[in-house]
Amino acid sequence: MQKIHAFNLLLLASLFVLSSCGNDDDATPPNVPNEIVVGTQSFTGTEGLIIDIGSLGTHYQYTIGISDATLNTSSAGGFLFSTTASFVVSFGAASFGPNQFQTGTFSFLSVIDTVPLDNYFFSGTFTNVDTGASSVMEGGTVTISGASPDFTMVFDVTLRNGEKITGAYVGSFQIQ
Repeated sequence: MQKIHAFNLLLLASLFVLSSCGNDDDATPPNVPNEIVVGTQSFTGTEGLIIDIGSLGTHYQYTIGISDATLNTSSAGGFLFSTTASFVVSFGAASFGPNQFQTGTFSFLSVIDTVPLDNYFFSGTFTNVDTGASSVMEGGTVTISGASPDFTMVFDVTLRNGEKITGAYVGSFQIQ
């Protein structure tokens, strides 16, 4: 009789182990390469442009644009736009050190007068060209890695209108 109880306990334990080994796949779909999500809208970046502004004394600045069509610069330089894109993410990123741009995590900074030394910072805008809506970046981070001209940019940014920009762009940037 004890052999039957031991067998039943062993059977019950093995059923418990087998039933607890469900599908371990993550329910979250993988990130889509070059997908930039703004609020509830998703955009796919295909073009990257960097304007090398140069030294700002203690920092080195790039103006960076990502879009789904060719980006152009204004006659004054430093301003990015597109006449054929559905969206444009445009921001200035300043890395610490006056000699060359360095990758890292850039935090939002709204007033240039308060630039902290030994820091990376950015500011910029998002424009939905299809709707004509534009919103200023108001917080968050942009992480830039890689080496020129091939960069990865990861966004976790809040816009003034309350929407978030999340996602990443990986690609070769045209540098001017």
